[in-house]
Amino acid sequence: MSPFKKIITFLLLLLSAFNYAQLGFCSGSKGDPIFTENFGNGTNYGPALPAGVTNYTFITGNPNDGFYTLYYRTNLYSTWHYSLDHTPDATNGTNGKSLIVNANASTSGDFYKRTVTGLCVNTTFEFSSWLMNVYNPGSGFCGANEIPINVRFEIWNDTETILLGSGNTGNIIGTATPIWRQFALVFTTTNQTSVVLKMKNNGLGGCGNDLAIDDIEFRSCGELTTVTSPSAVGNNFVTCQSPTSIQLQANTTGSSTHFYQWQTSTDGITWTDISGANNPTYTTPNLTTQTYFRTKAAQDIANLSNPFCSTFSDVFTISFSTIPNNSVSDGDKVICSDEPIPTLSVTADSTTGINWYDAASGGVLLQSNSTSYTPITGGTYYAEAYDLISNCTSTTRTPVSLTIVPLPVATISGTASICTGNSTVLTFNGTPNSIITYNIDGGSNQNITLDSSGVAILTTAILTSNTTYNLVSVTSPILNTCINTINSSFLITINPALTATISGSTSVCNNTSTILTFTGTANATVTYNINGGSNQTIILNSSGIANLTTANLTTTTNYNLVSIGSSGPNGCTQSLSQIFTISIIPLPTVSITSDSPTCTGTSATITFTGTPDSTVTFNYDSNPNETILLNNLGTANIVTPILTSDSTYTLVSIQDSNSPSCSQPQTASTTVIVNDAPIINTPTAYEVCDENTDGLSCLFDLTTKINQITGGDPNVVVEFFETSTSGVVLP
Repeated sequence: MSPFKKIITFLLLLLSAFNYAQLGFCSGSKGDPIFTENFGNGTNYGPALPAGVTNYTFITGNPNDGFYTLYYRTNLYSTWHYSLDHTPDATNGTNGKSLIVNANASTSGDFYKRTVTGLCVNTTFEFSSWLMNVYNPGSGFCGANEIPINVRFEIWNDTETILLGSGNTGNIIGTATPIWRQFALVFTTTNQTSVVLKMKNNGLGGCGNDLAIDDIEFRSCGELTTVTSPSAVGNNFVTCQSPTSIQLQANTTGSSTHFYQWQTSTDGITWTDISGANNPTYTTPNLTTQTYFRTKAAQDIANLSNPFCSTFSDVFTISFSTIPNNSVSDGDKVICSDEPIPTLSVTADSTTGINWYDAASGGVLLQSNSTSYTPITGGTYYAEAYDLISNCTSTTRTPVSLTIVPLPVATISGTASICTGNSTVLTFNGTPNSIITYNIDGGSNQNITLDSSGVAILTTAILTSNTTYNLVSVTSPILNTCINTINSSFLITINPALTATISGSTSVCNNTSTILTFTGTANATVTYNINGGSNQTIILNSSGIANLTTANLTTTTNYNLVSIGSSGPNGCTQSLSQIFTISIIPLPTVSITSDSPTCTGTSATITFTGTPDSTVTFNYDSNPNETILLNNLGTANIVTPILTSDSTYTLVSIQDSNSPSCSQPQTASTTVIVNDAPIINTPTAYEVCDENTDGLSCLFDLTTKINQITGGDPNVVVEFFETSTSGVVLP
């Protein structure tokens, strides 16, 4: 406002408040702007608008009455508000400019004028602009004489002879703070394809009536098209689930048929047609980031690509709430069953709450909106984080476990009574893998660990007096602070030693039995085995004796004492180790031979061969039995009487000279064959010639006389000797 403006009378102020028409916005859907005027950007003044756009005069600097400029801020006078332009920086960059006008003090005029061509006939359009009264009433400069701004919107035919539509903003008084306001004029063409748009000063100059104009737009206005979804209320679908896909539905008012082209955008500013998406319904692909959707609408499919003849639905937004981070477990808890149950907890972001469940998914809600939970029993519990604003939950739940370890248990068992000088085996039973602490007769504590079956075996030392094994405690293998104190003991009573021996013959004849005598503690039970075979028992009588007849033995046999045990409440068992060996004496044997045959009237020799130093019983030809002793080489000979017929010698038995002595019957025999003497014929004299006339030697062959001697008997063998007493057989 110029300081040189004249004071306008109160009457003129009242006249300026007259409204010529009512402005209004498109109640349906709008198309893309056919044109937008945002006056550029920069920190310099200007540039001047093209000729014919305004009938105000451009000035580089602060405008006086009837002048305008383009500038990035509005406080060109100290009485004007400081404000930047209306256009967002994302659209026009930083330091955007607006049209700043100091209205003429004496006349009104066109602030802005523009011709638009290429319109569709019988189509509704919206002409809009953002306005601001730049006067700051807080400056007190105009006081009660402030003249408000009042702008008239007009639409003319292309020859500016027919007014197609108009409307006034009405008086806009200066405000304590700068306020941008949008105004619009809606009209419908008949047969016009070109129109002239005007913004005029509807008030008079004076103290006030100074304004800024920005973001003038002209766009089509059709029937209202909205986008809805069965999955949402309104035009915004917020989900925690990623990825997600939903169905969209275009809804256009009125009864006319419409054609559609769906569009998508990642920023709500730049839009891209979706190929093939031309139905009233559209199912989105799986989305993971915020995405915007809208649809073009036109009554003719060809007009979908014409911004002058198509409109846009409202924008449907699919957005994703923040999925909270999983909480972090503050640690699992392990306690003994006799301890109080602790509180489980997690650490979570300050923007999240925690719900506790009994399962990794689904399950029962145990506690809500708490980072801690005190269970009533052991198990694994699950903390689910949720966003305090969106209620979105974490993708997984954080497991936190409470393990309640049962108090371990232990017992001791074994043989309660043993013989002095022996050891025994004790068995510890209890919680598998636990550690048992015990002592012997109250001595220092010792430990033994149970195996995975809950068993441990301990062999005692050699005991000679009553001994007590005391259980002190048992420690859990899971939690070493989980200790069960035990007051239990096991007494081993020591009894006097038991004794047992075997006596009897240490050797027996083959295939005979013998009697063994067991001697020891009266009424005790002796355990033994034969040659390491299965154990057998025999009970000693009140005198401590028991006899056992063996089987017939054929090989060396060992009778092994294993143990001796007594019965009764203080009975005990004593290990034994005696081995009683019974050797087998072989039975004596003998054979009999003779030098048969012999000639009648002669004797024969009978030979006995067998076990040395044994006595042989025999007879011959049914005569009474006789005996003969084999020498240390096992032989003996007898000469028969003069035999004139066959004679048979038969063995009866043989008995050795061992102790014990062994004998056995014999049945072998030998027969002496007695042959008659051969008949010998006297041969004729053998005459020879002294052919060499030496009177000493000659050659002759006596075998020629054999036939005469034997009489031709082939069974008679003839031998020749030099003399009747010579023992040398002639060759």
